[in-house]
Amino acid sequence: MKLGVLLGFALFGVFWGAWGAALPAVQAQANADDATFGGALLLIGVGALASMRLTGLLLDRYGRAVTPVVVVLFAACALAAGSAGSAPALAVTLFALGAMSGAFDVVINTAAVGYESATSRPLVSAAHAAFSAAVVAASALTGLARSAGATPLIIFAAVATVLCATTFAVRGITPPPTATHNPDLPPLTATHDTGPTTPATHNPAPPQLAIAHDTGPTEPTAIRDAGSKPATTRDPRPKRPAVHGLVLRRAAAIRRTASRGPASGHSARGRGRGRMPIQLLVFGAMGAVANLVENAQQSWSARHLEVTLRMPPQISGLGPSVFALATVTARLLGQAAAQRQISPRLVLATGGLLAAAGTATTALAPSAWICLVGVAIAGLGTGVCVPAILGAAGGSVPGERRGAAISTVMTVAYLGFAAGPAAVGLVAGHLGLRAALGAVAATAILLTISAPAVLPGRKPSPQAPHPPP
Repeated sequence: MKLGVLLGFALFGVFWGAWGAALPAVQAQANADDATFGGALLLIGVGALASMRLTGLLLDRYGRAVTPVVVVLFAACALAAGSAGSAPALAVTLFALGAMSGAFDVVINTAAVGYESATSRPLVSAAHAAFSAAVVAASALTGLARSAGATPLIIFAAVATVLCATTFAVRGITPPPTATHNPDLPPLTATHDTGPTTPATHNPAPPQLAIAHDTGPTEPTAIRDAGSKPATTRDPRPKRPAVHGLVLRRAAAIRRTASRGPASGHSARGRGRGRMPIQLLVFGAMGAVANLVENAQQSWSARHLEVTLRMPPQISGLGPSVFALATVTARLLGQAAAQRQISPRLVLATGGLLAAAGTATTALAPSAWICLVGVAIAGLGTGVCVPAILGAAGGSVPGERRGAAISTVMTVAYLGFAAGPAAVGLVAGHLGLRAALGAVAATAILLTISAPAVLPGRKPSPQAPHPPP
């Protein structure tokens, strides 16, 4: 399962690396101007927001059957986007692409968090590092392919082929749906108060279905197979009805479960259902801040180098590459921190501080090289934030609700990813790009401030699997 999760993240990175490098050719093929193309790109975010929550619910209900369907549809949408020959066709395919991209994102992140909860071994940071590394590699290969004359259709036909060829390799990353069961509660079995001398000869039950008889408060309940011989002696003491005894036993079990307090598994989960959506929204808001900072660097660092600092394209193009490499490094370090059981709140607080310092350095840099140092520092900071948030969110809910929880957090977090570039552009249009990036740096401080209040002091322990009912 671990290799399958890493492969899933790498495949996701392969597409987005190819997509970023092929964007100029996609725009030219669709004959779209900058304004039209920018509006079409926003539909990717709209489609992702529309599909993420639904995908989480489907994962909770159908488990691993969802994964191959999502992978194949994602491959088909990638091929369609690479073959769009007009702006309207591109807009339609980008909405569908965004929907399948969001679904695939939920599938792989739910699988990574599920692996951590099931094995108590960290994986989310390493998985995100695999994504970032694949982005860098796919971007370079796509650039070489374009230099050799490859069209967007050829590029994304190759990507779709890779996705489809690995469909069954990633099918097993999603665990089957988890059944909810409370072992403290006795089962509701069929009971007959016919007295211990009355054989259960009507409608004989199979051996595994037991028939319970209440023999009074001082004796344990006798459990007999339907085919066993009836007892030959009768207790002279008066007996309470069997149903009454069963109700009393269930009530006692419920009282015992409730008396254990918030840490008692199912009872705590049941009482926490009303609070869980608020907690997940907070996790999602923190993810939105992290995504806003990350996408601001990815989308605007090259332009800041080229327009503000007047660097040639071969230098300005280093901005996104340096940021991606720093992100890979940060996520590998985050994986090592998780293996050493370093507090998630410390990881997020440190990441937020580095992201703020790096983005501020980028905004105020007087030269290209100082700017690139700031980009690298920001990448080291933002790279650990989203994995820490997703890991904490997934560990806060039981397994049978993990898909819905992760999709909720990712849907809210994606708002920062989708709205970040537009927000930076709006501020830059009025105050300049330095001021816009300075505002992003101030926003990153929110991660450091909120981490101690929201994230746990230690990595959540895995939920033990429940026996089938």
